[in-house]
Amino acid sequence: MKKLQTLMTQDDFQLIANKPLPPAEELFVPLNRFHSILYDAFGYSLVRSQEALRKTHNKKSTKWFRPQAIRFYVHDFMSQKGIKAQLVDDNDDTEGDGVIYKPRVSANNGIAGNINGYQYRILKIFNGGLPPPVSKIRKEYYSQPHLKGYNPMLPGLSDVTAKNITLKANLIYLWDIVDKHIILYLAIPKHHLLYSTTALTLIPNPITTMKQAIMEEGDVETQHITQVEKAV
Repeated sequence: MKKLQTLMTQDDFQLIANKPLPPAEELFVPLNRFHSILYDAFGYSLVRSQEALRKTHNKKSTKWFRPQAIRFYVHDFMSQKGIKAQLVDDNDDTEGDGVIYKPRVSANNGIAGNINGYQYRILKIFNGGLPPPVSKIRKEYYSQPHLKGYNPMLPGLSDVTAKNITLKANLIYLWDIVDKHIILYLAIPKHHLLYSTTALTLIPNPITTMKQAIMEEGDVETQHITQVEKAV
């Protein structure tokens, strides 16, 4: 807290703390179809990128090549599904001296888009959390500037008015590979100074969830048959 106070005023910190961010779990239902497509996109991407890796002669470049290949094929799959998104490079930054630093290949480059009114970024997980906001572009995105000073809806407003004034938070989707399976997380940061404390919420994989439900249903049926047999 002392470090933060040296970087911003108490009033500013209070505005950050009071930003009306939705719990990530509340977005699972309205964004369910999008999340299903994301998991399908990454499944498709893993297969295609693995094929590309087998043709790579310089094995030392695999560390950087694989995330870029995955990003490319995810974007390609999303385009096939009619979801407009763009490949982004947050390293394309302008410093105070007016020098523009050209985009460079980075494992933390991402995909950006808009879904149901929410701006989102898809990035690779970094040391178990959000990638550091090293550029002005990413710092601004993490800081949710459009929500600064915004007050949640007051009682008595009509539904139409409420929809018109509701501001939606910037979303970040983080991907990771665990035991050769893609894991997706949803994060909603409050400020770039607090990026390392941003909670990550696991997004259930629809296919895994369905299989689990079928297995559990099968277990129930098996138990029922066993009970009937014992009764007989």
